[in-house]
Amino acid sequence: KMALSINVPGWRAWLAFRYMNRGLTRADYLKDCRELDKLAALAMAKVCPTCGKVVTGAERQRRWRRK
Repeated sequence: KMALSINVPGWRAWLAFRYMNRGLTRADYLKDCRELDKLAALAMAKVCPTCGKVVTGAERQRRWRRK
C-alpha cells in the first residue's frame, strides 16, 4: 500500500516517476491524482457544527485569519 504523502512538495513528480516505472500511462496517473486530491480534501475537511456544511481546510484557514 502506498503511503499517502500529500503535503510533501513534489509528491506528484515522484508519483509520475513511479507510474512510468510501472509502465502506466499519464491518464492513469492523472486519475489517481484526482482521487488523491479528493482524499486530501476530505481528510482536511471538517463539518461545521452550526450549519452542518463541510468546510475545507483552505476555507477554515481563511475564516481563522479573518477573526
